[in-house]
Amino acid sequence: MPTALQRFQITETAAVAGAIDVAATIWPDESRSRLILKLIEAGERSLRSNSEDALEARRRAIRAVSGTLDDVYEPGYLETLRQDWPD
Repeated sequence: MPTALQRFQITETAAVAGAIDVAATIWPDESRSRLILKLIEAGERSLRSNSEDALEARRRAIRAVSGTLDDVYEPGYLETLRQDWPD
């Protein structure tokens, strides 16, 4: 079928075949080529979710320690530290 979109060729290696077989247990009525598309879509959702989860975990960690070192440095510490920095 003609298209202006980029096409990809995938060799059905043992790993690819295994992934397609697993996908077939979830979507049993789909063709193997359609299962590849579903795997790509599911993988994208999983990666996006993991990325968002990691970002939220990082934000929680920052909030958990925020302000815990306020009394470690005396007032004006940064200004004193930066006095000998070039402009």
